[in-house]
Formats: sequence, structure tokens, C-alpha cells
Amino acid sequence: MRNKKSDSKTMLLSWMRCFSTLVTMLTFVLPTAQAQSIYPLYCGGYLQIAATPPPASYNAGFSFYSMAWPMLGDYPKGNNVESGLFATWMRPLRSISDDHYMTIEGGLGWWKSRSFQTATPKFLMGGVTWGNNTWWFTNSPGIGTAGGNGKYGMAQLSPSLLLPPDTLNLREGTNGKLFGYGYMALPLTEPKTTTAGQAVPTGNLCWTLFLNTGNFKGPAAFFPPYYWSQISLIKPQLAGQGLDSRWADSNKSYAMEAKDLVRAAGYDTAGNTYVRTMPLYYPVDISGYSLLMHRACVYDQAALWNEVSNWLAPGGLAPNSVFNSGGTYVQKVVAARPVWNMKNNSNATLGLLNWDGVVAPFDPNAQEFGYKWKTNQPTLTPSADGSSVRLPEYYQGPLNATSQSQWLPIEKGNVPPAAIAALAGANFSDPIPHATVTAYDKNDPVWTSPGAVINDLSYALLGDGSYVTYKWYRFADQPTMQKADMTLAERNRLQGIVVKMHREWRSDRDYIAPPTTGTLADL
Repeated sequence: MRNKKSDSKTMLLSWMRCFSTLVTMLTFVLPTAQAQSIYPLYCGGYLQIAATPPPASYNAGFSFYSMAWPMLGDYPKGNNVESGLFATWMRPLRSISDDHYMTIEGGLGWWKSRSFQTATPKFLMGGVTWGNNTWWFTNSPGIGTAGGNGKYGMAQLSPSLLLPPDTLNLREGTNGKLFGYGYMALPLTEPKTTTAGQAVPTGNLCWTLFLNTGNFKGPAAFFPPYYWSQISLIKPQLAGQGLDSRWADSNKSYAMEAKDLVRAAGYDTAGNTYVRTMPLYYPVDISGYSLLMHRACVYDQAALWNEVSNWLAPGGLAPNSVFNSGGTYVQKVVAARPVWNMKNNSNATLGLLNWDGVVAPFDPNAQEFGYKWKTNQPTLTPSADGSSVRLPEYYQGPLNATSQSQWLPIEKGNVPPAAIAALAGANFSDPIPHATVTAYDKNDPVWTSPGAVINDLSYALLGDGSYVTYKWYRFADQPTMQKADMTLAERNRLQGIVVKMHREWRSDRDYIAPPTTGTLADL
């Protein structure tokens, strides 16, 4: 990645791309004689994690390490996969009751709405809020839904990391390595009493994405406060209730989400239904243990906010170490029972995929959790490099299943031959789209006035095969900042702060405390 000219410049991207939560693709196929019994099924749910509740004061941010691995083997080859690895949802503390949804989520995974799927998971920045009867979603600089509300929700901060508008690539082939990330509130802007000319406030909490990987560390992007406060222009009762003004709820959910899984079909015999799943893999060490999440931390204002506030004052010194341990609370996490819901086409639950005989939750110490595999199970097959286990491929369940039913793993040799023959033709592949995703909007003057400081195009070929075309903007002139309800003077003030950050906060030093086990993944 070339850093042209000044480090006060940062890149805005125009781009093509891919990515979003676990799809266990299940296929049930009937022989021709029973074709009338073919029916769609789905599988999904949340592998929840229990964590010790921290004191309410630890509301200024969070971080953790999520294991990255090709859970779907060589799949996906198309766009019909939606599965996340372990992640969280950060919501604001609320003082009123309202149906408004607001969260920072995303994480590692695969999203069926993207164009360039790979077996290696990718990272999605997810800022979500509920607007005027529509979702506002932003997942990278220049990309989002609900018009400009999502498209201009994330600002590029780092001058040395290429952030594609859709998803951030891990090095292709990453397997069993830790990806560290989190969001910290920084006081980069000034609070305002009016927003877009209306008498509703906007706070100064700038939630900033920090990464800790093998080849990039530090702040990468942030949400301008206006992204969260603009809802109050539509719903004035929400003024001061968003993530621009309110600190985060220190109690967060951690889970592996598989909300909507892809298609499935049933094969019925006289007394049972048989299921074949797409291959699913987990990383495993020689003891049969899969480390899945490490060092879940929440932070109070002493971890970074206070130091940055002092730094931005005249004569202040830059923080030069990891987040202050005195403001850090390391949560004890415990894995929940690993089960998935089976559902029909009407979203009715038809019981659970039961892995109790295959794996058990395991938390060997206060900073990590994972699963302990019962490696004597013949359904568990090591991968070629010995670093992964394969989940059972076949399951047996009752006819006319109900919400109380159990779908139990069954050895292939015990599946009736007719079912094996029918299920052998299951095809989990999809057509491979190669759409072009363009952040640039030729009808919006923020892209051209004042425009890029280096007008020549820059290019990069990513590991997923997509080709990125982009230009360099002065930080304060990038389109997101021009859409952030800031005057030129306010943007110029922030430009000076970001120049200090570029000078002092290098991308090769630690901010999030390093993991005490495992190896970091590379971008």
C-alpha cells in the first residue's frame, strides 16, 4: 500500500467486493417415488457465550480476539452463504424506552449479499441504526444502505491500511489464528447543541475501530457522531440517546450468529428423516481443543479516553502504550452448549441439531474459551494438515418433527443406502457473481469539491481477486467528513488532530494488549 505525499491524507475507495452470519447448509433429497415429500428446511441460531458482568463504569469500549478459520472448508464459491464467527453487539446505555435499534456489530464471517466470497473469513465493520422505517447500515467508508445515511457513516482514519468499501480481507488461507479488534470512544470532535440546523444535540463520542493483527495495529476508521445523532432529526425524543452522546452498555452479548441458514430438503424413509450437511470444520490442537475467543475486555474512560483528552490539549503528550490496564476489565467467558435450531419454511422450529456427543464447551482459564472435541468419534475427521476437525455430515431425525425433536449425528455407514444415494447428489455451490461496488456518486459534489488531493488513480489487487481503484483525499475533505454536519473550521480542527495521530500512532505498535496465547492473523 503506497502512502503518497503527506500522512495527513487518507484514502477513499471505489470498489468491487464481498461478505455477513453461520450457514449450515443442509440438503435433504427424496427418491423419485417420494418426490411429494420434498420440503425445505433451514438451520440457524446463536452459539451464545456467558461472560462475567463488568461494573457499569466500563462503558468506553471493548476488544477481544476472535479465532479465524475456514469453517466452510473450500466453500463458499458463491453468494448464498451467511455465517459469522464469534462477535458481539455494542449498544448505547439508554435512559428511555423506545423501539429504536442502534448497535455496532459486524465481525468475521461470510455474507450472502457480497460479491467476492472466499473460504477465508473477512471482517465487516457494522454500524446499524433504525431510521425512518428503514435500516441505516454502514460497513465501510463509502458503502452503506438507506442512501447517504449509511453510505457516509464510516470515515477512513488510517493512511496505511486499504479499507475496501465492503469487507476487510484476511490473508487467504488463514486457519486457526487470532484476529484482534475492538471499538474505543475518542474525543475527536466537539459536542454541539444543534444538529443540521435543528435544536437537537450531537455528542462527541467518536467510536473508533482498533485492530491488532500480525501486520497492522491501531486505529483504522471511526463513526462520526452525526451518524448516530441524525435519527433525532426524525425522532426528536431520541435526542441525546445515541452512541454519539451515550456511553456503551458494558454488558454485551458474545455469540456465533447463524440467524438465516440456506436451503435444505428432506429425505424421508418409513420412520425417519435423514440429513446431509455441507462440510463444517473447526480448528483443533493436538489435545482436541479448539480455541475460539480470547481476552474479552471492556474499558472505562481511564483506558484511553482521558489520555487522548489530555493529549489533544495544548502541550499534551501522546499515549504511547497499550490501553491503560488500570481502565481494563477482562471478562471471564464460558461457552454455551453448541446446538443449532432446525426450522421449516414457515420459520417454525423443528428441534435441534445435537452435538452433545461430539463436543463440549471448554474454558481452560480466565481469558479464553473454546470447545473440547471428543476425538474418539468416528465422524470427526482431521483435515490434511491436521489442524481442523470435520463435524458430522449426516443426521437422523423423526418424521413430522416438532420443536422438541433431536437431530442426532449418525455415521454414514448407518444411513440407509437409498438415503445415501439420494443425498450424494447434494450440491452446495452457487453461481459466482462478480459485481462492481462503487462508492463514488457523480451526482454528489462532496466527491469532487474540493475533491482528491492526488487526482491520479491508485490500484490494488486483493487476495479475494477483487480489484480496487481509489484516490487520496485530505482526511477532512473525504466525502464522509463533508457529510458529518461539520463546518469547514470544525473539519480543519479535526484535520490537525488526525495529522497528530498519523505522526504519533504508528501501525507497528500495540494498542490492544497482545494475546497471551496463539498467533495473530495477517490482513
